Amino acid sequence: MKNIALNIRDFFLDDKLLLAATIAAIVTSFFNRPHLSYVNFHVIVSVFCIMTLVQVYQRLHVLDYFARELIIKSHSKRALMQMLLALTFVGAMFLTNDMTVLTFVPLFILIARQLDFSPILPVTLITISANLGSSLTPFGSPHNIFLVSFYHMTIRHFFEYSIPVLIVSIIMLTATTFLFPKEPIKLHGLHPVEVEKGPLWYFVPLTVVVFLAVFSLIPLWVTPILVIIAILVFDPKLFKTVDYGLLLTFFCFFIAVGNLSHIPTIATFMRSLVGTAKQTYLTGLISCQLIANVPTEILLSSFTNHSHAMFLAINIGGVGTMFASLANLIAYKRFKKGWGKDIGKFLVVFTGMNFLFLIILGTFGYFLI
Repeated sequence: MKNIALNIRDFFLDDKLLLAATIAAIVTSFFNRPHLSYVNFHVIVSVFCIMTLVQVYQRLHVLDYFARELIIKSHSKRALMQMLLALTFVGAMFLTNDMTVLTFVPLFILIARQLDFSPILPVTLITISANLGSSLTPFGSPHNIFLVSFYHMTIRHFFEYSIPVLIVSIIMLTATTFLFPKEPIKLHGLHPVEVEKGPLWYFVPLTVVVFLAVFSLIPLWVTPILVIIAILVFDPKLFKTVDYGLLLTFFCFFIAVGNLSHIPTIATFMRSLVGTAKQTYLTGLISCQLIANVPTEILLSSFTNHSHAMFLAINIGGVGTMFASLANLIAYKRFKKGWGKDIGKFLVVFTGMNFLFLIILGTFGYFLI
């Protein structure tokens, strides 16, 4: 029993966002009686299915394979970065920013050691590319799954919101690759990657079914049943790798926000911050820098119907401070563990480049509303 208690304590202490969400849910429950109706189970089920499928593609080494092939075809440091950022950007659209960062940051650090190539700027740009790429599809990130479900967005509306950001993001990321020289590269000892192709015949169609359910084009209850059966047949151990902490974080924030929205004084104050589309956008953008984009959207969405402003604030707000996105923290941890030096320089470059993207994209987003 003591070991179980210690494991539970460590589980919460290791995930500061979950700890904050749990405390918020408990504290707000003293001021308002919580109800399960506050919880958006469509979002939680959708996120569970997407995260589980991401573990499958990670297990099959799909992204690793394409990364290796593109890197081999690169002929210079600039070309390498162009290839890598393109793959990161596209990969994050389907495999989430967190998983893409987890895949590509350690991979690039391995390459950097072979090439005597400082990974500080590349890791920074990989993280920015993953954050922006994941923001541009409904299923690339948990926050977009939430936005689509909460505001009942159609596919057409979603891409009307995301395509302008897509265009500017590509232009900015492409421009940053010219910071790298056309210096030839020589790779040695890059290990081959084998993709298990057989399971893809049923996991790719299953992924399509899950995406259709996100948009409520097919009944949601179908997807967890199909996903659970498929994983049980393929590899039940994958259930252990799913980030249940994120699901619990969503649950706790739903409860906390539901409680807050039923406290008259707080509800009135929150509505005053999101009365117009531009107010919603600026409030969301600033809030993301302090408490991250996922809790920001859960907190603010209950008080505003400005879906376009929320979309822009949450997705652009993922760049900026180290706390703006979970992927940013993952990148920092992977850099510190994999490279082990120049930590201060990394933080300066990471923060500076992120704020450059935040200022430019943030200004562009303001004029889109």
